[in-house]
Amino acid sequence: MEEPNQEKAFYRISEVANMLEITQSMLRFWEQEIPKLKPIKNRRGERLYTKDHISLIRQIIYLTRTKGYTLEGVRKHLSKPAVKEEIQASLLERLRILREKLIALKDELDKA
Repeated sequence: MEEPNQEKAFYRISEVANMLEITQSMLRFWEQEIPKLKPIKNRRGERLYTKDHISLIRQIIYLTRTKGYTLEGVRKHLSKPAVKEEIQASLLERLRILREKLIALKDELDKA
């Protein structure tokens, strides 16, 4: 699976499907079955996914393919408070790493 481009804020359904090696119809199906997976839609109705959506989709793929969960099991797993805390911890860690990179970049610019 490819990593999302750090510069993009939103990804189209085709980009996400290619990135995660799943079909667009699978993504649309999961949107109907998993309440947490609700991409943004633009004026034309095109689905736009954020990095958080992509993280959630990766989690769904892991739970269904690796752990063997059914979609009902995925819904229950994602609704558990511990999962919410894990997601928050993951996001905080990503923000910490990003902050460190920005500080390092600023330091490099200050030296130049």
